[in-house]
Amino acid sequence: MKDKIQMNQLCILGGSFGEDLNKIEATWQVKPDVYGDNNTKLFTYCTTDAYQAMGCLTYSAQASFKSTVK
Repeated sequence: MKDKIQMNQLCILGGSFGEDLNKIEATWQVKPDVYGDNNTKLFTYCTTDAYQAMGCLTYSAQASFKSTVK
């Protein structure tokens, strides 16, 4: 499965696609080139300002969570 990506995604949107977009997404994905294995990972992302300045990214790696906030 090298160089392949498998994922399913759920998105909830509010506002417009201008400056007031609110979005939360949850994706379960398999990315061997990124994660180094064929295990399913949970990835979440949210924004409250159409990706302008605010965002939160979280993904799980073997039951631990890593997150970053812009």
